[in-house]
Parts: sequence; C-alpha cells; structure tokens
Amino acid sequence: MTGLHGLCSFLRSLRPGELPILAYHRVCDIGDESMFPFDPDLVSASCSAFAWQMQYLKDRYDPITFRTLLDSLDGKARLPGRPVIVTFDDGYDDNYLNAFPVLRSLGMPATIFVSTGYIGSGKPFWFDLVAHILHHAPVGTLTVHDLDMNLTLGAGVDSRRAAASRLVGALKRVSNARRLDILDQLERQYAGAMKTAEFRLSHPLDWNQVREMSAAGIEFGSHTVSHPILSRLDDDDLDRELTDSRQRLEQELGKPAPVLAYPVGGPEEFNDKVVRAASAAGYRLGVSYMPGVNRLAGMDRFRLRRQHVERYTTNAYFSGLLSLPEIFH
Repeated sequence: MTGLHGLCSFLRSLRPGELPILAYHRVCDIGDESMFPFDPDLVSASCSAFAWQMQYLKDRYDPITFRTLLDSLDGKARLPGRPVIVTFDDGYDDNYLNAFPVLRSLGMPATIFVSTGYIGSGKPFWFDLVAHILHHAPVGTLTVHDLDMNLTLGAGVDSRRAAASRLVGALKRVSNARRLDILDQLERQYAGAMKTAEFRLSHPLDWNQVREMSAAGIEFGSHTVSHPILSRLDDDDLDRELTDSRQRLEQELGKPAPVLAYPVGGPEEFNDKVVRAASAAGYRLGVSYMPGVNRLAGMDRFRLRRQHVERYTTNAYFSGLLSLPEIFH
C-alpha cells in the first residue's frame, strides 16, 4: 500500500545476479476448509490467486526453467535480466487441471517435481492419506503403538488436523521401513473409515498429463519415487529412490531429468550424504524447501532455496516474497 515493494523491486533490479525460485504444491479451490478431507495446508493458491500471481511474474520478471539455468552455468546461454523459476512439488493433478491452463495462456514455463511412484496410481500421497484417515476416523483416541503416541480425535476438525500434523511429523523422523510399516497398519486398521470416492480431491497426475505438459514446455524433475525422507534411508534405498525416479522420467519423456527436489526439503530431511548420492545418481541441481533467494555467484547447486507460496499469501505478500525476500519468507 505504501509503494515500498515497488521501490524495493526497482532497487533490486539494479542488483543483478539473483535467482528467486517460487515453491507451490497445489492450485485449487477447496471451499469450506472444515469439510476438506485432506490437508488444506498443501493448497498453495486458489485458481484466481494463482492467475494473478502468474500475470504479476509475466509482467515484471523473466520466468525460466532449470534447463536455462544449467545452460547458463555451462556457458551456453545468458540468463535474462530478472529470472525467476516457478516450481511445484509432488505432482497433484490440479497442476494440470488448474495451473497448466494459466501457464499455457501466458506462455510461461514452470517446473513440476513429481514422485514417480504415485503418477497414475490414483492414490493420495502418504501424508495426505494420513490426513484423510484422521479426518474420517471415529471420535476417540487413536493409539499408534509403534510411536508410543495417543492422538485425540474430537467431533470437530481442529483436533483432527492437529493430530494429523503431529503424526505426519513423527513419521518423518523415523526410519523409512518403520514409516512404511506404520502407514500400512494405519491403512488396514481404518480401511472402513476411508472414503475412496473423495480421493479425486487429492489425485496424482497421470503419465498422459505429464507428457502433454512436457510437450508444451513444462519441465519435470524428480521428487523421488515414493516421497520418503531421504536422510532416513539406507544407502541402497537412497540410490534406488534417486536413480529409479530419474530414469522413469527420462524414459517417459525422452529428455534428461537432471534436477531433484528433496521431499520436505528442510535441513533435517537432506544432508551431505544425500547431496553426494544425488550427484552420484546423475543430478546436476538439488532444490531444497528452505526459504531465501539464490545468489548466482558462488551458488550451491545442491542447496537451492525457494520462497513458499501459501493459500493465505496476499497479493502484497506475494510481491514481497520477490522484492523483500529477506523479510518475506
């Protein structure tokens, strides 16, 4: 309202050598959040908000892909004056249904990081499945013996969202084998509570959609096969998650897939071991979920930072993510 963002944006344009990367998950309209049977925090923008945000970028910045960044790093091309990269994590089908038409109409590139094991499965991502089960489970106490955890499920949605957040957080901190075992037990125990007809509200992309978007200029990168916490994997599983996902993308799309986004992407979810494994698996860039803007000079290619776009991001806040990233993150 004060015009400060515009001034800062102008001043920032006089300081070249920065690369902001924006991180989205889902683009959709969910209506009454209390009725939404999955995690609303994974919704990054409504359809109208996303359209405004992309027009803002189109008017003021130079959207690119990681391929353009790599060409620049290899000395094959020069970056435009105000580069920005738009990214999506996981691979929800609303990226195709709602985000892709906006991007296509504006002629804008973007990068979608997909967990290849979910593509075409029709089954929600594991963290959204937890949210779904706890949304519909009976009122009472849900005990997860393997985690020594008791979760209170009240009649209202707030206790269920809090319980789901607590359980997903705990599952991110255990070994991958233990996580998978707990998820399997939970799914079998509450099979009768799940409403599979609602899975359409949390649906992964299919390969036909991926191929169509790829042919139209949307870039695809790896988000592993099964969306595990990479720092919790043993060496063999880590190599398998990184290698199989990249190879599947290359087979399906007929083009290299040299960029990886670490699932969850915080400092506890990937470490030096994961970075070394990613490089050994053939990746050339690694994208975290840590906030901030990347300086091209001396850039750490396997710890790229991203600014998060959330469903409550206002237009002013969105411009601040780009013009004042030290404050808005």
